[in-house]
Amino acid sequence: MQHQADLGNHNRFLQWPKIALSVRSRIIAIAAIPVAGFLVNGTAFHVGETAVETALASDRAAVAMVEASGDLKSAVTSIQSAARSFVAQPRQEMAAQLDNGLKQAVAHFRRIEALDLSGRKQTEPVERILNRITFNVTELIKEVNTLGGDESGGIRKELAKLTAKEISGDQIVDPSVRAAVQKKYAELGGGLPSKLWGNRDDLNNFPRLPSKSGSGPGTIIRKVRLRTDAKPKSIGQDVRQRNIASGKDSNYASMVYAVLDAAGNEIRWEHEIITRLEAHERLSANHGQPGEKVLIPQESETRKFKFALRKNDMIEADGPDGTRVLYRIQSFSQSEVQLCEHACSIVTTKDRTLWNRITSLDNLRKRNARIVRMNAIGEPVPD
Repeated sequence: MQHQADLGNHNRFLQWPKIALSVRSRIIAIAAIPVAGFLVNGTAFHVGETAVETALASDRAAVAMVEASGDLKSAVTSIQSAARSFVAQPRQEMAAQLDNGLKQAVAHFRRIEALDLSGRKQTEPVERILNRITFNVTELIKEVNTLGGDESGGIRKELAKLTAKEISGDQIVDPSVRAAVQKKYAELGGGLPSKLWGNRDDLNNFPRLPSKSGSGPGTIIRKVRLRTDAKPKSIGQDVRQRNIASGKDSNYASMVYAVLDAAGNEIRWEHEIITRLEAHERLSANHGQPGEKVLIPQESETRKFKFALRKNDMIEADGPDGTRVLYRIQSFSQSEVQLCEHACSIVTTKDRTLWNRITSLDNLRKRNARIVRMNAIGEPVPD
């Protein structure tokens, strides 16, 4: 009986799974295992894909940030270059380049501001600086347009270097500036501009251009633009380009040539002036070349180089009584050469004569002129 009871219990134990989980249910459960695993893997993949997209978006934003930062740096470099050029030579062209560079910098900054993920903590200081620079450049352009900074319309000159004629006449281009300078010049009692405006720290002596609004003391005038018949020459490139013209005492040398006839005999003498600008250009062009780099003769079959004259050079020539006289080159231009006797310090206007003022260089040929070298005690050195 006990055995039968145990066997019955055993059979009931074997039949329990059939009661608890049918075959159909077991098949569904077995089939659900890979499905559940796929769902888990799919969920993990979706989460991973979202993280990757977020990372890629962050990388793209970082790349855009780097590009915008590089563009901003280039714009700032352009602003710095234009600012240096404007300080060296104030011109409307330089002011326009400065304004254009600033506008580009602001545009690139707006790109960075839009990409900034850290809020405005890092961009606010830069924005304040750009706003301040924008305001200053705007005011600067207004002043340039008012005062006139275009070198093509004349030359700029400091007040201390003006002449009374330039002040009293109409050579100052801007009428408002001209009126302010003339008014202040009259208030100071006239006189030498170098004494009136030689001290740049004495602001009370300088004229001021009233502001359009009428408020404030106005803009101090230190330089003016003058009309001139000089033909300026452009030097430099890009933002460093500027126009210059030879002024007073700007001649470097006089190249004296003898004009020859068909037989090679000297007919007359003539000369060509080398300005300081031309001398500088020759020196730069011949840099590194052996020998003379500036005073290079331009000879031909009908022209022979004699010598070069520079300021304070000594020559010997026939004097009024036929004796040989030592002269110092006091000054020279294309139209004349001013000689000064060796024993004199300077020849003034009232001391000029036909013998020391050479209006035709051929007169030096007729007077048998030649270059003389002097020693330390003022004695001629034999050739």
